[in-house]
Amino acid sequence: MLQVDFPDTRYEEWIAQLEKDLKGKPWTDLQWQLGEDIVVDPFYHPDNYFPQRSALSGQRSNNHWEIGEYITVIDPKTGNLELLEALDGGAEALELVFTKAPSAEELSILLQGVQLEYISLHVVENYAEKNPLHILKALRAFAVEVGLDPSKVRGSIEGTEARFLAGIIPWASHELPAFKTCLVNGRSLSGANNAHELAALLQLGNQIIAQLGEAGIAPAEVAPALQFSVAIGKSFFGNRQTTRPATALAKCTQGLWRTNFSAGNSGSFCSCFTR
Repeated sequence: MLQVDFPDTRYEEWIAQLEKDLKGKPWTDLQWQLGEDIVVDPFYHPDNYFPQRSALSGQRSNNHWEIGEYITVIDPKTGNLELLEALDGGAEALELVFTKAPSAEELSILLQGVQLEYISLHVVENYAEKNPLHILKALRAFAVEVGLDPSKVRGSIEGTEARFLAGIIPWASHELPAFKTCLVNGRSLSGANNAHELAALLQLGNQIIAQLGEAGIAPAEVAPALQFSVAIGKSFFGNRQTTRPATALAKCTQGLWRTNFSAGNSGSFCSCFTR
């Protein structure tokens, strides 16, 4: 039997057939509510999708996801064992949550045996006296110590305070260029619905750019240092509703930020959201 392609069927034809099969019942009865703002249809059709926009400058050519693991660091020796175990188990991205400021020696002990060029490292300072530049300098020193080019060290460090970022971003752009030094974390907003969380994250990102602009740091220098972290859960559809719009909004916002600020406009940036 020869292979024959199925004929194209329009979205309206599927709906008509669905209503016929339901014998007068509205097909919308098959929709279900997921969260506060999401309605999931019983099927989706290519007619429902908008055409892809052309790639923006700086967009990745792939959509590579990394397997990550959270590790709370209390003792560097114990933490090192946990890191190596996580990597042995397949982790590709490590989020290190420090409960106190690590010294350069403690960071070196923690990272012994870890090949930083093959993973990404994400740092959270969970204590009062935060000093992200201290950690970044210690991380760079460790890379040099083990013979690794610091430009190959990838990851991020949580921080949104302009008083720190004004010194960190220019330094890191030369010393750790692949490291995102302004991680805007959505974990504190995890109780909000998806749309509100994304809105709050982008609003904070815009606020950071504006504040650093006042401190003399050009938006074109700030934007590459930004990384947004969104909270996800166990629901597949809920996670997709967060990550897909977040990716699209980040691409769109990146271009709008460039356009807005390159024209000499230092005013606030307005983001529009559709649900």
